[in-house]
Amino acid sequence: MSENTAATALCGAFRRPAGAFASYVREVLVPELRPGTVVILDNLATHRNVEGSHLPTKKTLDMLGIPRTTFYRWYDRYAEGGFEALADRSPRPKSVWNRIPQARRDNLIEFALEHEALTTRELAVKYTDEKRYFVS
Repeated sequence: MSENTAATALCGAFRRPAGAFASYVREVLVPELRPGTVVILDNLATHRNVEGSHLPTKKTLDMLGIPRTTFYRWYDRYAEGGFEALADRSPRPKSVWNRIPQARRDNLIEFALEHEALTTRELAVKYTDEKRYFVS
């Protein structure tokens, strides 16, 4: 695909593939895609539409079909980091609330190897009692 051959701008929210967006993807974008092609979908125009509207924010977002929580999440990201902050992010959390830290995990494994005769439940109770760290 040569530079910007399939570029277009579509205004509004698309909750499901339908109408102009689906037609564009099916008839223009997909035939032009090649391995390594980069496709950029940008929601910055949404911020400009809402900021420039003479209507209240809620009414403008309702007209665009965008939930307020989504808009304000985007808006906060844009306010904090500019255009680059709107890039896709991994849906995976940076940390998991119930993950045992690696040092504690190593200690628990060593403890379990020292008490091989215990069931997992007995081991959890003994570890909690002796090490004052709850595991389940």
